[in-house]
Amino acid sequence: QDGVFFIVLNSQFYYDDSELPKGVKEKQTEWFRSQLEQVQEVQPKNQQQEHAGNPKRNKLKNIVVLTHIAPFGGSPNEKHGFGNWQEGDRAEVLEMATAFDLWPTLWICGHFHGNGRYYGNPHGASEDRRNENKNIEVVISNSVTSPMEWDGVPAHETYTAAKLSEIISIDDAGVAFGQYIAPDISRLSGGSSKAGLRIVEFFKNDGKYRHKWFSLDDIAAVDVISDESMEGATWVDNPW
Repeated sequence: QDGVFFIVLNSQFYYDDSELPKGVKEKQTEWFRSQLEQVQEVQPKNQQQEHAGNPKRNKLKNIVVLTHIAPFGGSPNEKHGFGNWQEGDRAEVLEMATAFDLWPTLWICGHFHGNGRYYGNPHGASEDRRNENKNIEVVISNSVTSPMEWDGVPAHETYTAAKLSEIISIDDAGVAFGQYIAPDISRLSGGSSKAGLRIVEFFKNDGKYRHKWFSLDDIAAVDVISDESMEGATWVDNPW
């Protein structure tokens, strides 16, 4: 749509494949690869006519991956826990995805019920440096119904990379809940001042995009998406 190609993955396959029928996870990974292969030369139909005299504006501007569980939160090297993918699957899928000239630069995720962000090399300490300059952004967005203020971090704030990795790398979600939520059960309280959603705005002329998380109270006061309403948003310039 308007130069942005969205791909949805079932992240549960990469979180825990112990009860999956043989080959299901691998089939999804190959499907993902095939989608990326197909879009390397794609030109959105609605732009081919509108911008026929300007080929540069016909090209794909962004590839976005949507997953429930993030491949990782604060670091590509963090260990597998309740809030990220198994390390082997993480490395395999990210290496494959960034091997393309046009790779998915934005990954939008949930599951954690809090806000987190990573921007940089997705391969961590890997010795394979072929794709070392292909940065991605992983955005974990807070819940629209049941935000969790892990370790007392306010719902609207973004967790530091270190704190995010610390929490989501815990093996059991119940243990994490007991350590970071249970000491003050008000950290689980919702309401329109804490629950919310993230708006991502793409600019089809140059591939830039920006995003900002709003509480439901805040978004109710927004009439239009504008520079004013998006003040303080995170801006990213697509590297390709």
